[in-house]
Amino acid sequence: MEKRALGLPSKLAEVKYEIRGRVLLEAEKCAANGTDILPLHIGNPGPFGFEPPAEVLKATKEAVTASLSYSDSRGLKTLVHKVQERLQNQGSPEVPFDHIYIGNGVSELIMMACQCAFSRGDEVLVPAPDYPLWTAAIKLTGATPVYYLCDEAEDWQPSLSDLRSKVNDKTKAIVLINPNNPTGAVYSDTALTELAKFVSENNLLAFSDEIYSQILFDDAQFYPFAKVLNQVDPRAICLSFDGLSKNGFAAGYRCGWMTLTGDLSESRGFLDGLNMLSALRLCPNVLAMHSAIAFLNTSASGRLEDATMQRLIQQRAALCDGLRQIEHLSFVEPKGAFYVFPRIDLKKTAFATDEDFAIKLVQDFGILTVPGSAFNSFDEEHVRLVFLPRTDLLQTVCRNLNSLLSSTDTGHTKAEKRPSIA
Repeated sequence: MEKRALGLPSKLAEVKYEIRGRVLLEAEKCAANGTDILPLHIGNPGPFGFEPPAEVLKATKEAVTASLSYSDSRGLKTLVHKVQERLQNQGSPEVPFDHIYIGNGVSELIMMACQCAFSRGDEVLVPAPDYPLWTAAIKLTGATPVYYLCDEAEDWQPSLSDLRSKVNDKTKAIVLINPNNPTGAVYSDTALTELAKFVSENNLLAFSDEIYSQILFDDAQFYPFAKVLNQVDPRAICLSFDGLSKNGFAAGYRCGWMTLTGDLSESRGFLDGLNMLSALRLCPNVLAMHSAIAFLNTSASGRLEDATMQRLIQQRAALCDGLRQIEHLSFVEPKGAFYVFPRIDLKKTAFATDEDFAIKLVQDFGILTVPGSAFNSFDEEHVRLVFLPRTDLLQTVCRNLNSLLSSTDTGHTKAEKRPSIA
């Protein structure tokens, strides 16, 4: 009998996650040949010396023995109550206990929610650029992501006119990412109110990814979309996502939460699905949930610790100041998260696409980034940079970027020696 071969299932054929794609593979080749790689491709605070508050680390160590058993499938009751308190402090609408779900990171909750909400033939409005997990999660259900413009000329705010041109009778939901990954935009209260009206008028589900809600710069303010939507239409359903990975600087702990607001009285099937998927994974990581309880106890203000915030402010300034000196490059200064999403004028360089640029950047300088096209943007002229490294590293990065972009050919460019990450 001929041996059975395993191919790629059809449901995965169109799913991509280029943050860990071709450019990363090139970086791994370079690393195998002795190149020191600077990982600016993912928002992973740990390697750059960021830690959760000391109280969180202490609680994690103390909870090791208490975390040996399964919890309730939706999560520890104490953590659910802490999430409820957090929402009350934000002024969000009241959320019943059984409308809060804890997950192994927001990523798991996004996948669960999409599996329960969408079917083949549904269309979901997704921001362009987006965080590509959203596109993947939607495609895995058989639904179709339809991209709406976040306008670079308007500080990356969502375009209502573009949204209105793309909604139809197949449209079931809209995804918001605020503060935004990859652009660093923070949506204004005016923009969110208009989006809430759009959601209500078109009877859509709203999915609001708010994992960076505490990482804000200058005069930026975060407005929970569930709160804004409730003021426009209390019946409209909003699924909101938050967690430890970014706001808590504990990406490896894998703990997030999802809250459901609005009138779910006719959504029994959706809730049954969430409860079933919660039960199938048995429970979230119990040790990480104890960490999350301590985090919510120490972050009632909704702002980062001063030392952490000051470091991020300095690093954002170092990167933005350096980028301003680079020819053929422009950008919108981020108001939230820890990314900058500059545009490269490829017509004035030796590169055909943003991926070509990103590959050359890692080959010549060991700087690993993500091309903008990986975020389903409408062009191939952007790259996402992370400003988690120290200022001296970021200054070196900018000098190397300038060297590469000022080169008129694609030959090897001499790299400047850079400080170590640690």
